[in-house]
This record gives sequence, C-alpha cells and structure tokens, in this order.
Amino acid sequence: MKKNIIYFLSCLVLAVGLVSCSDDNKEPLLPLSVLIEGGETQEIVQGGTLNLKAEVEGSSEVEYVWKLNGKDVATTSTYDFTATELGSYDVQLTVSNAEQGEASAKVTVDVYGKYKYGTFILNEGSAWGGDKVDI
Repeated sequence: MKKNIIYFLSCLVLAVGLVSCSDDNKEPLLPLSVLIEGGETQEIVQGGTLNLKAEVEGSSEVEYVWKLNGKDVATTSTYDFTATELGSYDVQLTVSNAEQGEASAKVTVDVYGKYKYGTFILNEGSAWGGDKVDI
C-alpha cells in the first residue's frame, strides 16, 4: 500500500511538471492599428504638397499600400500628396502583416484654388483725386 501511494504521488508530480513546461507562455500578437498623421480631413492649396505619414501600432514589420481615389500610388511609410486639380480626394492607407492581418485608415484631402476665400480689390479712385489740374 505504501508503494502504491509513493508511485501515485510520483506520477502526479511528473504529470504536473510536464504540463507546466508547455509553450503557452508566448505573448499573443496584438492586432494591427494604423493612423494617418494629421487627422481625417486636410486642406491644401492647388499645387501644394501634403506630407502624410503612417503611425502603425502592433508591429514594426508591415507592408504599406497608399491609394488615391482607389488607385495604388505608393508602398512606403510616407506619401507626399500633390494635386494639380481642384476637388476632394480620398487617400487610403492599408498596412498588412502575414501574422496579424491588415488594418487601414483614410483621410479626405480638399484641394482649393489660390484664392480660397475670394479676392480683395482695392480701388482708390483716380490718381488725381478729382481735382482739376491745368497743364
């Protein structure tokens, strides 16, 4: 009987030891998240350049894809947006990692003309101020 109890306790200690040595101590991977530095809506003057930068959390090894109105335009962590036409443009950034999936962010860029709020015309009248001058 004493041998059975010692045998049982030995088996129990061995089983607990084997179970506690598993590889379950790996930290789970955080999901990717991405932001485009500068917010959701930007405004620039026609012909101006807007420097957009990706801020990625969750991994440092990701692939970048910048799209302008649905068309691929860059694959780096930054994108310099320049528009020659007036209007509104959608810039979307998608980052992906084989282990963590993908995440995306979007910014709307409004391009306005040289005189966004109109022009100011100063008319001071005639150079002579209305006085008659004899020549």
